[in-house]
Amino acid sequence: MTVQPDQPSGVSAEVEAARLLLLRMGLSPEDLLAVPVARPPVPTFAEYVPVVSAAVSERDRGQPL
Repeated sequence: MTVQPDQPSGVSAEVEAARLLLLRMGLSPEDLLAVPVARPPVPTFAEYVPVVSAAVSERDRGQPL
């Protein structure tokens, strides 16, 4: 752990860098602890491959790369 002379005792450069990054992002440490917003489920690879496959035309399926 590296402590800079102008930092309070026990505060590392990494912690200060994280604080600065959060500040620039407009976030507070408390924001990171907030309950996340419910997100729609993400399909698995196995669920999504048939969707992509259905989007490819029969003509394009028969064409070698």
